[in-house]
Amino acid sequence: MTCEQLTNWVLTAGLYYAGTKDESFLTKHVATLTSCLTSLENREHHDPARRNGLMNLESCRTEGGGEITTYDSLDHSLGQSRANIYLGGKMWASGVLLQDLLNRVGMPDQAERALALAMRSATTLTAAFDERLGFIPAVLTGDNESAIIPAIEALVYPYEYGLPEAVSEDGPFGDYVRVLKRHLTNIMKPGVCLYEDGGWKLSSSADNSWMSKIALCQYVARQILGFDFGDDQFRADQAHARWEREGSKLQACSDQFRSGEALGSLYYPRIVTNILWLKES
Repeated sequence: MTCEQLTNWVLTAGLYYAGTKDESFLTKHVATLTSCLTSLENREHHDPARRNGLMNLESCRTEGGGEITTYDSLDHSLGQSRANIYLGGKMWASGVLLQDLLNRVGMPDQAERALALAMRSATTLTAAFDERLGFIPAVLTGDNESAIIPAIEALVYPYEYGLPEAVSEDGPFGDYVRVLKRHLTNIMKPGVCLYEDGGWKLSSSADNSWMSKIALCQYVARQILGFDFGDDQFRADQAHARWEREGSKLQACSDQFRSGEALGSLYYPRIVTNILWLKES
């Protein structure tokens, strides 16, 4: 999962700077930020003419295999890194943050490259919306028809960084934001990305959900995309609370669930993401 970890470092560094204004941190890591940008570009493709804003080349460390994402317990819809729209979103967000960070340290040429990366990602993901399916397929290779909620996840990074225009329908990535709204509207249905009890199912083709990721995507849907699920949101909250209350009663909390049943990841650190559920809209 080296590509996703690369985006994670960029996004974490960016959010750290946004929250602290630690100029010495930014100055110290200028070389690392530019190296990350180059690495992201090369993971698209070593030939600039063939870059499209997604991860297309596997790390040599896979030794002929394939990279995975941090959703390693799921099927290809979220587990496969190559041409995955979830990871594509994080590459887009990385480009958005890198543009601002590199401009701040006086590197306009590198900042333009970062913007170009973000534009490529947004253009590819927007164009991938399948009118027949009503959403963007999770993996943009082969005949994949999986629907995933975390297609919207990466919007949280520019938003929390302090770039609301990047996640606005009237901003430079407006087409991308509008397509994500259509995507989410069309998949939030029982049997697709909702369980029968109203709980959120991260992938239509994998019976596995992570509470931390559900909370993160709920936050994006409500706070950034402006969704109001009404009674369905209350029903979902009841379901998720029941999953924890009953499924994790002997362990205090679990992050990983299958059909509403606690499966693992007890006390998993990522569960702290649930704090977003408590943030005021």
